[in-house]
Amino acid sequence: MGVRISFRGGAGVLLATALATGGCAAGDGARAVKPGTTTVSAPASAAAERTDAAAALAASLGALKTENYRFTSYIGEKGTMTGLINPASKNREFVATTTTSGNASTITIRDVDGVVYVKVEKADGSGGPADGKWHRIGDDSPLNSVSKFDPSDVTKQLETAADVQWAAADTVKGTIDLTKLMPLGGGPAASGTPTLKAMPFEASFDDAGRLVDYRFKPEGDAAKVAAGTGMTFSDYGVRVGEVVAPPAAKPLPS
Repeated sequence: MGVRISFRGGAGVLLATALATGGCAAGDGARAVKPGTTTVSAPASAAAERTDAAAALAASLGALKTENYRFTSYIGEKGTMTGLINPASKNREFVATTTTSGNASTITIRDVDGVVYVKVEKADGSGGPADGKWHRIGDDSPLNSVSKFDPSDVTKQLETAADVQWAAADTVKGTIDLTKLMPLGGGPAASGTPTLKAMPFEASFDDAGRLVDYRFKPEGDAAKVAAGTGMTFSDYGVRVGEVVAPPAAKPLPS
């Protein structure tokens, strides 16, 4: 059976939404967990010795550019996406799971040495366009651009943060300026600017001061767009030896 990827629904929507939100933030208290394992996040700091919240926020982002890590992205009711990232080699893997009209599906995208592989599975066995096998995709596939999704792009959002202050011993809060970023959800307004102008957020750090949880705290109308959207980071320094080219991957049928 051939495999066809549609970006109109299911896991394709999940990945597309993740791109549109630039790697948005996480649900309250959430910490990333690799499927089938125990939680792997670093412990929260016991006390905040830092006095400058904005400086602590800026410093927390550095590890996303230098250390391997896992992430989990929560995209409201559309589903979740987990991943394993090597910033140095750019090798990465994303696993997106979503349920549409009661039908569950999973799409795995693996980028190894610049070659992109995809595997699509439908848990309900409804005979959709999925065979559960690895396929190598061509240079003209839209999945090539999806595979380049970079969770560390949250740094671009946080560079716009204003009114940053401590909310707890290991957590800061502030406001993101959405007019400087790609809008959430429905695209730009008619004037060419985002419908939402700003979004409250919170970000939490581990004992080493690294970002482990970044989440929007929508209020009013914004909750209709960003409720349940979030991202967590964990397992800093994890080995990524498991992200390798799948054996016997055939070209993806057109």
